[in-house]
Amino acid sequence: MLFPLQVAAVTSSVRDDPLEHCVSPRTRARSPEICKMADNLDEFIEEQKARLAEDKAELESDPPYMEMKELIMD
Repeated sequence: MLFPLQVAAVTSSVRDDPLEHCVSPRTRARSPEICKMADNLDEFIEEQKARLAEDKAELESDPPYMEMKELIMD
């Protein structure tokens, strides 16, 4: 069972330095569940960033949105 502080520590470390979490075999051996959660979180964040970039590109190329954007900027 994972406790909230453990989860918070993992998510904090993942966000601070995503490439360095759970790289030590000792860390992975001690807490494989936490490392798996961290890996899953990294993957989820990257997927969300990619989806957001796609949505943003699609929205910015949408003519009605561009018209509204021009009116707001004027």
